[in-house]
Amino acid sequence: MPRLPAPRWLAALLALPLFAVSAVWLAIEDNGGPTHSDLVLPGGLPATLYLTDERPWRQAFVDPPPADERPPVVIVVHGYAGDRAGMSGLARALARAGYAALAIDVRGHGANRNPFERGAADFLAGDLATAVDFARELPHVDGGRVALLGHSMGAGAALDFATRDTGVDAAVLVSGGWTLHGPYRPANALFLVAAGDPPRIHDRQATLLGRLAEVEAPEPGRTYGAFANGTAARQDVIEGTNHVTIVASEAAAKRTVAWLDQVFETPRETQPALADPRILPLALATLAFVLLLPAVGGTVARLAPRHREAPLASVPIRLIWLALAQLATWPVLSLGGAGTFLGLDIASILVPHYFYAGTALLLLGIVSGRLALQSLARDVARALPAAAIGMALVFLLMQPWGVAIHSTALTPGRVIVLPVIAALVLPYTLAFQLWLRTG
Repeated sequence: MPRLPAPRWLAALLALPLFAVSAVWLAIEDNGGPTHSDLVLPGGLPATLYLTDERPWRQAFVDPPPADERPPVVIVVHGYAGDRAGMSGLARALARAGYAALAIDVRGHGANRNPFERGAADFLAGDLATAVDFARELPHVDGGRVALLGHSMGAGAALDFATRDTGVDAAVLVSGGWTLHGPYRPANALFLVAAGDPPRIHDRQATLLGRLAEVEAPEPGRTYGAFANGTAARQDVIEGTNHVTIVASEAAAKRTVAWLDQVFETPRETQPALADPRILPLALATLAFVLLLPAVGGTVARLAPRHREAPLASVPIRLIWLALAQLATWPVLSLGGAGTFLGLDIASILVPHYFYAGTALLLLGIVSGRLALQSLARDVARALPAAAIGMALVFLLMQPWGVAIHSTALTPGRVIVLPVIAALVLPYTLAFQLWLRTG
C-alpha cells in the first residue's frame, strides 16, 4: 500500500487554493470599497484619506465636489502598537455613512519614521494638529466641520487635543480617554467602551463623563448636555467586544455614526451598511495561514541541519537553567539604554534581554563542554538559508493581515531593524533549541 502524505502536507494542499482565492477576494473588496488614497502629510505623517464620493478614484480626487456638498471629516487615530490599517474598517464605515475619514499613523507606528517619545499628555498633539490642519485645507471635505476618533492611546490623544482646539466639533473616544488638561471643554464627547475592556478603562471614562456632565455617578447610555451648544456627552458599552475587537465592531460603528449624525445634523432616511465586507475573506486567509504553518515548519526542518537531541529526562533541569539565565541577566537591563538604538518602544527592552540570556546559556554550554564552538558556528551558517526561506514564506502568508489588521509592509526602517533584531535574538533561539529540543 502506498504511503500517504503526512497530515501537514495534506492540509497545505487544501490551504493553498483557499489562500489564493481569499487573497484575491480580499483585494477586490479592499479596492472596491470607499474611494481612498494613501498620502504623506507634512512632517512625514503617513495617512489614508477615505472619501464619500462614489465616482471613480481618479475623478473623485481630481474633481472635488462643490463646496455645499462637501462632507464633514473625521480624523482617525489608532492605539498603541497599532496603525491606520487596523482602523481602516471603522474609517470605511464612516465613509460609507457620508463622513470623509483621514486615518493617520502616529509617530513610531506603522509607516511613520518619526521617533515615538513618551512624555506629557499632549505628546501626540503635533501629529493630530498636522492632520487637522491638512483636513481643514482639503477641497474634498468641509474643513469647517471636523471630528476626532481615537482608539486606546489614540483616544487619549484625541480627547487631549479636543481640549486644546476649539475648532473640533466632536470627539469619539473608543476604549480610552484619560485627561482633560487643556483650557477648553471637549465638544460633544462620546465615550465607547468594550464590555471586555479592563475595569480601569470603564472607571476612567465614567470619571471623565461625570466631570463633563457635572454629576457624581453618570449612567451609561444616557446623553448629558446638548448638541446645540457642544456640551453633549455620553458613554456606551459595546457588548460582545474587547479592547481589540471593538474597532471592528459594527455596533461601535453604528453608535459613532448616530452620534456624528446628531452633531452635524445629518438627515438620514435609511441606515448605511457599516459591516466591513473584508472580514470574511480575511478570516479565510487567516485559516489558510494556520493550515499552511505546519508545512512551512516542515520545509524549514528538512533544510536545517540536525542536532543531537537532548535526553528527555534532562529537560526539566535545562528549563530551570533557561529561567535562571533570564533572571540573572535582568538586573543589567534595569540600568536601561541597552536597546535604545533600535528605536522600538518595547523591543528596546525585550531584545537585549533575549540577547544576554541566550549568550549566557551558550557560554555555559561551551565552558561545560556540552557545546562545541566550531560545530555550533558551522550549524548556524548552514541554518541561515533555511531560516531565510521560512521567514520569506511567513511574510508572504501574512500579507492579507496588512490590509485590515496591521501593516506588514517592509518600510525602510523595518528593513534595517529586522536583521539587527534577528541577529540579537539568535543566541536565545539557539540556546532554546540546543538545551530543550527533544525531537
